[in-house]
Amino acid sequence: MKNNQNNLEDKLSKLPTHSMSKSKQDRMHQHIMNALNDVEVQQPEGRHPLMKRLQIGVASAAAIVLISILGLSFVMNHGEQIGEQTQTPNLNERENLQDQDKKNLEITEEKQVSVEEKATEIYDALRNRDMDLLSSFVHSEKGLFLSLYDYIEQFSAVFEKDEVPALLEDNTEYFWGYGDANMELKYTPTGYMDKYLKPDTFLNSDNKMFDSQTQRSDLNERIQAKFPKAKIVEFYKEPVYEDWKSVFLVFEPNNASNWELVAIISAEWTP
Repeated sequence: MKNNQNNLEDKLSKLPTHSMSKSKQDRMHQHIMNALNDVEVQQPEGRHPLMKRLQIGVASAAAIVLISILGLSFVMNHGEQIGEQTQTPNLNERENLQDQDKKNLEITEEKQVSVEEKATEIYDALRNRDMDLLSSFVHSEKGLFLSLYDYIEQFSAVFEKDEVPALLEDNTEYFWGYGDANMELKYTPTGYMDKYLKPDTFLNSDNKMFDSQTQRSDLNERIQAKFPKAKIVEFYKEPVYEDWKSVFLVFEPNNASNWELVAIISAEWTP
């Protein structure tokens, strides 16, 4: 009997008491110990010793189970209280979250401005035929895709970043598509630029749209189908009647999430 009491005393001492008052702890302790003593007191005279020990053992086990259940209940309730406290941010935490959201928005806007600024510098590189400057903006993994808009899915020329500085020295004729009377359009990179990329004659650096949604927004949709993760800057010639002309600079993020040039696509009205 003494061993059982000592065992229960040990179990009770380990029961979590964070949310119990001292009097509540004492009452629960006394009730359990009284229940164990009652088993001893209520045994009839002459009861077989083995049966007596079994009853005491069962009562002790029941008391230990009760203690375990109470302890588990406390842990679960205490955990829920902590969870509720964690899930309900205080005023300062809410303000910090709002500040972080604002910073994220500002970062996104800075990236958009950065793409537009890069596009303007690329415009200047095309106008001045500065291939070294142009190369500095080209995507380091994907290189530079050159194409006529009408044949974006079919014909193009792709150059590695380190090939761009010598692009105007490349005498290879590339096939760009078909012109009037089904004539094959074959040009060197210099011929392509002279024919379709003439910023000095038809582009105004102020006439640009970032991810534009204009009356020609279907042009963007076609480019976005080819480059689904891209940001697009369009430089355009103000249309006179149906005569319009645009150059699209297409940017995609590199592995460091920096936006780099992946394509230059020219588009124009054809009768």
